[in-house]
Amino acid sequence: MTRWGHSIHRVMAFLPVVALALSFGLTGLAQEKDGGKEDRIALVEGAIKSTVDSQKEGLATVVGEILETTKAPENKRPALEEAAAKALTGFEERTRQQMEKVYRKLQKEAGGSPPGAVQVYEEHWVVYREEKAGTQVPPEQTAWLEDLQRLLSKEEYALWDAEMAKRRKSVEEALEAYVQESADKNVVERRQQMERRVDDLVIETGFPKEKIDALKNAVAEVAEKSRKPSADIAREFGGIFARNAYLGMYPNVLEVFRAGSNRFPGMEKSLAEVSTVDMDDAVRKTLSAAEYATWEKAKNEAKNRLEKAIGDYLDRLVDARRLERKSDLERQVERLVGGLPVDEKRAKALREGIDGVVEASLKAWREGQEKPVRTFVKSSGNSEEEILDYLEQGSVRFNQESESGESSAAAIEEAEFEKLLASQLTSEERKRWTSVESDRIQRRAKAMAMVAVSEVDRSVRLTPGQRGQLEPLLVTVLEEYLPFVEDQENFGYMLQNSEGLLVFLQGIPSEKVKEIIHPNQKKQWDQAGSRYSGWWQNMEAVRKAAGKQ
Repeated sequence: MTRWGHSIHRVMAFLPVVALALSFGLTGLAQEKDGGKEDRIALVEGAIKSTVDSQKEGLATVVGEILETTKAPENKRPALEEAAAKALTGFEERTRQQMEKVYRKLQKEAGGSPPGAVQVYEEHWVVYREEKAGTQVPPEQTAWLEDLQRLLSKEEYALWDAEMAKRRKSVEEALEAYVQESADKNVVERRQQMERRVDDLVIETGFPKEKIDALKNAVAEVAEKSRKPSADIAREFGGIFARNAYLGMYPNVLEVFRAGSNRFPGMEKSLAEVSTVDMDDAVRKTLSAAEYATWEKAKNEAKNRLEKAIGDYLDRLVDARRLERKSDLERQVERLVGGLPVDEKRAKALREGIDGVVEASLKAWREGQEKPVRTFVKSSGNSEEEILDYLEQGSVRFNQESESGESSAAAIEEAEFEKLLASQLTSEERKRWTSVESDRIQRRAKAMAMVAVSEVDRSVRLTPGQRGQLEPLLVTVLEEYLPFVEDQENFGYMLQNSEGLLVFLQGIPSEKVKEIIHPNQKKQWDQAGSRYSGWWQNMEAVRKAAGKQ
């Protein structure tokens, strides 16, 4: 029996938080500090909440399966559910500590800028791999196993043990098939990637066909050398995910492995690092000294072309960003000029100062975009021509991967804008403007909350009491989000009609919804809110990147 097999034998095990996120889709970021604790990290709390909710359902399924398989009396269910809840509590806190550690490590490396969700998820998987989590027994599992032995009779426990043995075998077989298929896929992809590099360069070297064939044979051998390390990586990441099988999602785990094409967060990077390291040596051994010099010259020329294409691409992104941020700040200034009001001389200074504010932040924003662009160029596996086409057409964006750059740029822009305002407005005017804006937002929030609740009422059929409870909750959400949404041209569509306002239902805490909405209304409520969940998640990501969370 493998060490992994032993670790999940007879009992469920607990998957790291991001594995569940992968199974059920990434959720929006938490918008509030958990329990009012200022040291809690919103991104982490949002991920954990999603995970725990899924686990509770999985644990309920496991308890039902135990009773069904063992024919244990129904009166044992409460004790089994209590034991499962205890195990889940331990997992939740352990995962929180690990994710917060990853978050703060990435934040420190970024000079204090908050890391993006993608970065945290990938690094979290890497940490679990380094800790060999796929071969270890989590402490919560040991406690759960002890509780099972205590709560079930010897005969009942033996029946459940036999069922787990069958499941363990199925998962082990599916994992091994996944590992071999993943290794095959990686070898083929890396061979094709290196062959494309050969094709790109031999056009300029003028090598004869037999030399080209020899080069392709050489890189094929290099790709084949990556088979074992590729299989080891797939087994390590797959072993982490396999522990999810005993959270009541046994069919889900089998489905993921049998699909064969899934790669877990951080896995792609690990695979890329072992695949092409020996290519230059293989080329050098295949070519004569003169031929290798020609090869190196062509390679350097190709590198220079890519560098120019990357620079031009980033310049275009910066130009677009400049126009976008200038437009947003101009709207803020015009609202301020008209709201105070401000005399024409100072109004002109504010308008002219916008360019300086935007330019101050663009360097950090460009740096945030550059790293993922270079990562794409290095590891995409596309030919030089294809990469140049992507960059020329601007058909690849890297918003998720560049969240740290977005956060740094947003912080710089906000600080520079504050300096601009301070240079033209007195402290009394600043206070008066804050008050004017606050009153305006409160009025709009109250009106929009009434409209949104009326829109919900069309399908949910709310009682007067429910409407009275929902409206102040929506006012709170809208007061927080309206200042941001109004200053973002891309989110104006949310405020164009009553139905668009339903997006803000996502901001009401789920525990409050449970208190207000009757179970008979839940389906209609979920349909009304989830219709615009994509809008909400997009807005949350942009708010986070702008440093507003």
